[in-house]
Amino acid sequence: MIRFPTFGSVYARLRQSLAILFLGRFLSSLATGLFNITLLWLAIESAHRVEELATVLILRLLPFVLFGLVGGWLGDTLDRRIVIIAGDFGRAVTILVSIMALSAGADILPVLAASGFLLTSLRSISSPAVRAIVPDLCGTRALHRANGFLEMIGYAVVMITPVLGGMALARFSHITVLAIIDTLIT
Repeated sequence: MIRFPTFGSVYARLRQSLAILFLGRFLSSLATGLFNITLLWLAIESAHRVEELATVLILRLLPFVLFGLVGGWLGDTLDRRIVIIAGDFGRAVTILVSIMALSAGADILPVLAASGFLLTSLRSISSPAVRAIVPDLCGTRALHRANGFLEMIGYAVVMITPVLGGMALARFSHITVLAIIDTLIT
């Protein structure tokens, strides 16, 4: 006997997918916020000149300009789920490599500059896919609520991460904080 999905089961699956997307976005955004605070903290501690600090911060933000349109194109062209998962996986690997480099005694500023650039590059590529997949998961009737909730997640993270980041950096080493961030991304 062939069973066709009922509207209720399809709707429940879509709601579950949307909840997973929101949770993933919250954890990913939280990890990004914690990384930003850790990057800034370590860059301020390690920089001997203001130009070094500025270079790290510019490299951290430059990918938004360079890859934002590419991310939008990829989100419209490829399977959005793959773009999101690949972006988060790449970010987790980047932080893991950064942890290994810093643990091996690498110079902090180049590691921060490279990891900041790579993390933002991957985020600028995957973020448009997150926005673009929401209508597929909730439909047009609930789109305004879903988009509002996604925005609320972003603002909540902006409010939470300075407190959590400050507490984490006061309590743990920067390597431990980076490991926590890596865990949140994955």
